[in-house]
Amino acid sequence: MVPSSQTPTIYWRSRILYVVLALFGAIFFLRLGYIQILQNKHYQVIAQEEHEKKFAVPSERGEIYLKDGDKQVPLVLNETVFTVFADPRFIENVDSTAASIAEVIGGNISDYKAKLSDKDTAYTVLGRRISREKALILEEKQLKGVGLQEGSQRVYPEGNLANQILGFVNDEGNGQYGIEEYLNTELKGKDGLLKAITDVRGVPLPTGEDNIVRPPEKGADIILTIDRNIQRAVQDALKKGVENSKGDSGSAIVMDPNTGAIKAMANYPDYEPAKYGDVPQDKYSVFQNATVNESYEAGSVVKVFTMASGLNERAVTKDMTYYDSGSVEVDGWKIENAGGSGGKTRTMLDVISHSVNTGVVFVLKQLGGGEINEKSRNILYDYFTRKFGLGSNTGIEQADEDPGVINGPNTGEGDNIRYANMTFGQGMRTTMVQMAAAFSSLINGGTYYKPYLVESKTINDKTNYIEPQSLRPDLISADAQNQLKDMMREVMVVGGGYKARRAGYILGGKTGTAQIPDENGQYTKKEEIGSFIGYGAGKTPQYVIMTRVNKPKIAGYAGTEAASPIFADISDYLIGYYKIAPVE
Repeated sequence: MVPSSQTPTIYWRSRILYVVLALFGAIFFLRLGYIQILQNKHYQVIAQEEHEKKFAVPSERGEIYLKDGDKQVPLVLNETVFTVFADPRFIENVDSTAASIAEVIGGNISDYKAKLSDKDTAYTVLGRRISREKALILEEKQLKGVGLQEGSQRVYPEGNLANQILGFVNDEGNGQYGIEEYLNTELKGKDGLLKAITDVRGVPLPTGEDNIVRPPEKGADIILTIDRNIQRAVQDALKKGVENSKGDSGSAIVMDPNTGAIKAMANYPDYEPAKYGDVPQDKYSVFQNATVNESYEAGSVVKVFTMASGLNERAVTKDMTYYDSGSVEVDGWKIENAGGSGGKTRTMLDVISHSVNTGVVFVLKQLGGGEINEKSRNILYDYFTRKFGLGSNTGIEQADEDPGVINGPNTGEGDNIRYANMTFGQGMRTTMVQMAAAFSSLINGGTYYKPYLVESKTINDKTNYIEPQSLRPDLISADAQNQLKDMMREVMVVGGGYKARRAGYILGGKTGTAQIPDENGQYTKKEEIGSFIGYGAGKTPQYVIMTRVNKPKIAGYAGTEAASPIFADISDYLIGYYKIAPVE
């Protein structure tokens, strides 16, 4: 037979096919070898994590308490709930199983069907936070491949009390916001682990202690410095004050100036931690503790820190005078007093009691020997940041603390005008907790205490008490403090704090009405923030209060008309609660 002319073609095609198949085979075996050998541990870990979810013994989250006088009362407790899970590999009838689950715990049958049909997984969650009653009904149905894991959920005996301090625990058992997030690891504890023993339905068999590989470890129990009664009074006063002033929102804080312990923190509007899932996404700001998480330009309350710097450096005294023309020019920029006041000689006492912008610019000049210069900027920056702690985190036990912003003294063009504005609280951002802690050092003898919320932690029946931390003693002299206190007491008599004064008691403070910069950084009088910071009420200051109202819509200065009445309500309550006797 004569060979066909197509024979060489067929031969080469066959050879090419063999080569292609060999290449594909080699790639397949190389990939298989890569996965089984080089990536073996990686996939083992993934498989083990999925497998162990099914056999976890959930730890009990630590509980949180607050003070009621000398007693401790529960703020956050746990109640038993169940997670419904399935191992789809054991599911024989997807439709009937999905229908039975929906009948007991509710939910969408089609979603259950999709999860139960996924044979590539050994563990899928069908429902969380299921009550004991529903769990028992489901257990009686003996659904093959469906199991129950006992767990817990947070319950709140005090409702919305201290809600933004607390935060909440999400469906995955992790803390979000507040102290739940900040101390999540300590509160959460450590899950235990069962041996991988199941019945014929694929459900773990916790037959006894011998079946536990690793026992769970309970999370830490926490006692807060928050006083239940003060916290409730502050929340009520804040709500009333924001609504009366027609403000958008507000915040308040009460601190023990002699230890740094926080007695109350509140923000309004707020929410119910037990119903955090009902809060719409555009309202998530209610989860934030604005006293810690939100820095802002506080305005004239900052004047007390400027004046404290000048007094301590002996650059000024409360009786020193200057001529106030109503405005001052700094590097071509004009700074004016609020309300256009001026045309008279003023003392430093007047500067604080009447909140005079040109007066604190005068203090800055005296720190530089009569002019605003590198020396004066460096001194003010040192006091604001290193001594008073403004512009940096305090370390308080709250998630996502905002450090604020204090520009350095030599950051570029405009340093002089920037620092002139900073003397009365513009061009810098601080938080309320920073200012309350710094203010405390001005009236408690000169010691800066770290603000704190946790009084004790109990782990494995061992209690660790948290002691007050004196971070910086002797910040300002006794003479400077006494002069500053005289100035702040005068604010309550002739200044913007007149609504907060109370006959027979020693009260002092400072108002602040801050303009809100627009999107172009320009200040307008359309929207303002009112603040008030002060102390009381005996010969030794026993509390510091700071209040704030955002965008009030009533006539007058926001610090005086919106923020100081809230201070007055809280201060009046504390005088009665602490049984402080009149001294004047």
